Amino acid sequence: VSTQSTGGSACTLVARRTAAWLSDPSNAPLSLDCARLLLDAIIIDTSGFASFANRATKLDISMAHFLLRLVDDKHDTSMDLEKNDYVQKSLETLNQAKSSIDGLSVRQLLRKDYKQIDTIGLAALTLPLETFVEKWTEEKFNIADYAKESGIDVLILCGLTFKPKFQRQLGLWCRNDEMFHNLSSFFGDHKDLQCEEISTEQSNLILWNQNNTDYSRKKISPLLLHCLLYTSDAADDRISV
Repeated sequence: VSTQSTGGSACTLVARRTAAWLSDPSNAPLSLDCARLLLDAIIIDTSGFASFANRATKLDISMAHFLLRLVDDKHDTSMDLEKNDYVQKSLETLNQAKSSIDGLSVRQLLRKDYKQIDTIGLAALTLPLETFVEKWTEEKFNIADYAKESGIDVLILCGLTFKPKFQRQLGLWCRNDEMFHNLSSFFGDHKDLQCEEISTEQSNLILWNQNNTDYSRKKISPLLLHCLLYTSDAADDRISV
């Protein structure tokens, strides 16, 4: 899939390819189920096109209207998607499913929405990071063993909560003390992130409230790689990518 035009969701790019495919009448039509799957992925990735989340691009909006026309032939493309009934009902259902963590262990929570770039693990969590760390402590979770099994040296936690307000949080764990010092200083001092430290007693783990909510995991990843690759203090411990 081409990434020349970016969107808040990878499925937006798939939808664009799909639209090009459907422009040829000789090609098979898209099933209603597939249209809904693509649309729901875009809805959850853009937080229902909420203006406060600032995650939806013009391409996301355009492709959402395209898919909504397939789902509902009476869809009004001039309507604000943030107020669209289908979008809001789907968002509520998807958020409930995504936020359901009953019975999940720390290991399962980490793997629920997880990406790995070489030896960097990035886990998105739909709960306050303080709650996650409490669970970590209760289970006596061994992060060093988990890191060894997963082949990671760095674990980034991206927390997200919606009540009482939309809040992003950031967590950092490193296997190496020097790397932990370098990265915690980098993130903590980064002006764009606007981080406020949250106290924790776990070794080599630091948590922050991230007051700039524009920085999702998608934007955190290149910041981390930039620090590891170009910060001279971390050069000896850098990750190959």
